[in-house]
Amino acid sequence: MSKSKILNTPIRSYETIYVVRPDLNDFSIMEMTRSFEKILFDVGGKKIFSYNQGRRRLTYKIKDWQDGIYINLNFVGNGSLVKKLEQELNINEQVLRFLTTSF
Repeated sequence: MSKSKILNTPIRSYETIYVVRPDLNDFSIMEMTRSFEKILFDVGGKKIFSYNQGRRRLTYKIKDWQDGIYINLNFVGNGSLVKKLEQELNINEQVLRFLTTSF
């Protein structure tokens, strides 16, 4: 993708909710969240806000886990920023599922 196309993509507000394994401790979750925030900041994201929603029962098992810890990540950026974040979420083995929406 050319640089001019990246600059011309609209800036929107996004919300990403991702579910991590329940066996992780608070420090590991905090470090993981900081690394995702740093990726967003480095690629040009603004107004980055994260919130740990806590441990919840999953509707169905995901990778043999019945529970998961939900993390909410709000930010402002363009589509290329979302693509980079979702690549990192896919690579991370601690993340069970994620969903990004724009509003």
